Amino acid sequence: MNQHSCSSRRVRWPLSHPHFHQLFQVLRIRKAPKGAVKKTYEAPGGLSYSAKLNLHDGPRKRDLAVVIHGLAATSNVAHVQGMLKSLFNQGYDTAGLNMPGCGRPVYPSRHRYHFADTEALEDFINRAHDEDRWNNVYLVGFSLGASIIIHYLAGGRVSSLVAGAAAVSAPLSIPEFYARLHEPQNRIYEAAFLAALKLKELMTRGPKILPFLLKAKDLRSFDRIFTLPGTPYPSMDDYERKASALEQLALVKRPLLLLNALDDTFIGAQSYPSEADIHNGLVHTVYLPMGGHCGFKEHLFTDTHLSEEIVAAFFGEQ
Repeated sequence: MNQHSCSSRRVRWPLSHPHFHQLFQVLRIRKAPKGAVKKTYEAPGGLSYSAKLNLHDGPRKRDLAVVIHGLAATSNVAHVQGMLKSLFNQGYDTAGLNMPGCGRPVYPSRHRYHFADTEALEDFINRAHDEDRWNNVYLVGFSLGASIIIHYLAGGRVSSLVAGAAAVSAPLSIPEFYARLHEPQNRIYEAAFLAALKLKELMTRGPKILPFLLKAKDLRSFDRIFTLPGTPYPSMDDYERKASALEQLALVKRPLLLLNALDDTFIGAQSYPSEADIHNGLVHTVYLPMGGHCGFKEHLFTDTHLSEEIVAAFFGEQ
């Protein structure tokens, strides 16, 4: 797959504007195939998470595609639902993973999922391996979910069932992600993330945490107060350095597609490494000129997204 895939077609406004892609995928309602089964899982250590599965009928073994959402989201967001539907229609069984504390209901827990939190994903893949129902497992992660997938693939316990993965709109540098979100053009998004995260804390821990919520003025301070204590990292500097996915790319052990848009306002220069700089032949980069953050809408009046086409093509090559 080419390192840079750019369309030669003339793209008109609003498709040429990154905020259109970013806001459209928030406002757009997209539904996965009917018949989804929701399952809740309990991982070692009391970690709770859930998944929505869509399985084809019949005894034939298929491939399973697992899709992970981003920050302050669930498997119900439009870009996740669109990816699930696209892959299901191409013959994959699908699972939309809800990370700990996400989805409904919200389970009380001290655990806060973060950029390098692979526990739920690892547990789910191990269950899929034990079930012996699928030939291969393919992984798709959006934004923070993309970072989680990269960390999983770079770790020491990658299941033999995993055949490939795609990291879409991946912020490879956490400090850069914090800084970009705090820029004036992105303040509305940061405010929305903070509101969702604070509401979740309030729902699970009650009004006693209000003084701490008031101290969280931006995403970095929220992570320092609420996320960091549940991680193995002793400080924010340590978390930002070790949980950033950029250096993990060289350690990835399965074919990985890194798909980012060059006009993504959430990520910066460190999230567009060249394949030569990565030093890992398993990592393939595709940087589109437009698409915003998790958007990639192809046509204004049709429900098509380039990310879905490119990911499916990449999986088909493995």
